[in-house]
Amino acid sequence: MSRLFLYITSSFIKTWLLIILIFLVLIGLFDSLAHGDDFIGNFSDTFRYMYYRAPVILDRIYIFATLIALLFFYIRLIRHKELVAMLGLGISVPRQVLLLTPAIIIVTLISIMFVNRFMPSSVRSLQAWNIGEYKSKAVSPKNPLWFADNDKIIRATFRPNRQSLGGLEIFSREIDGRITEYISADFAVYDNEAKYWKLTNAKRLPILSADGHDINASALADPYKFV
Repeated sequence: MSRLFLYITSSFIKTWLLIILIFLVLIGLFDSLAHGDDFIGNFSDTFRYMYYRAPVILDRIYIFATLIALLFFYIRLIRHKELVAMLGLGISVPRQVLLLTPAIIIVTLISIMFVNRFMPSSVRSLQAWNIGEYKSKAVSPKNPLWFADNDKIIRATFRPNRQSLGGLEIFSREIDGRITEYISADFAVYDNEAKYWKLTNAKRLPILSADGHDINASALADPYKFV
């Protein structure tokens, strides 16, 4: 029985490793083709990308790949008449499951250790590479940040750090949606203690008071307290 246990365990682990390798190569290849524009002129980057993506892919396909490995393992047993031989020896299906359980635990532990060991560094490398879905989506004039704050709509074109915004435009509006006031500022820094924004080089342009006439923006106190 011990030899049969070792045979089943080693056969399943080999099958699982082969299936995992095939999935990693195929999915990694298709994934790299999806971002082919990033690899133009440098074919080696394709394999580098596949290498970095391997832990992420394994984390996502482990359960599916294990089920496929079980299917191929039993197909192999059937083709070589080994399943019939086990049933003839009185090894029922529940006992076959028990014999396979340690092998499944082993491949699960292998997957967990591989993902925990290599996934963080791989993701950091992909983020540093700034490629594919790991491209940074920083606030910029082409990708401005829009958000609403009570009766105001705010647009920022860059973000120096977590506590400040730059290239700020603030639109105050009435309940019916009409814009009543426009404020522009070079920078806005949030004061955590006072709970308000300090605007630098801020200017205000009243909209409703124009009544169809040209008006000029007036400078505000520097820094201007914006709640």
